[in-house]
Amino acid sequence: PWATELKGSPYDGAIASMDAALAGFFASSAMKEWREWYVVICADHGESLGDHGESRHGILIYEPVMRVPLLIHGPRQRSPGRIHEWVSLVDVLPAIRDFDGMPPATCDGVSLRPLFEGGAIPSRPIFMGSQGGMMSFGWAPLFGAIVDGMKYIQAPLPECYAISDSSA
Repeated sequence: PWATELKGSPYDGAIASMDAALAGFFASSAMKEWREWYVVICADHGESLGDHGESRHGILIYEPVMRVPLLIHGPRQRSPGRIHEWVSLVDVLPAIRDFDGMPPATCDGVSLRPLFEGGAIPSRPIFMGSQGGMMSFGWAPLFGAIVDGMKYIQAPLPECYAISDSSA
């Protein structure tokens, strides 16, 4: 139905389709006990939709592509909340292990549990990169990091921005 209902906006149609699929998934009989499970929903990239002259994704590393949804539900979760810290998908495994009382994971991520409990996590760089422009057009690869409210993009013309949670 989304192909006709949202014909002029394929991206909105894809989001509506995913929302409907998730609603059906959580309503299914297989998910009766889902409140006792860890459920993690995330994306590997966003979409530029024309921002910065990029019509899709995979070439540039600005926020529309790098900022992705990350939803975590756990069996002992008290209530929903929103975290305003910069986190990374590499933090998912350490968070789940910590929530479940398992030994810490040996990886680059940190547990997000303190954020869920009103605390803080150590300040550390959040890394990003893209080789899409290099592979498709022979451009330079892009790498970047967010550290202490600053975002640096290593490119032929390096860029550095002061950022805040609202511009995330």
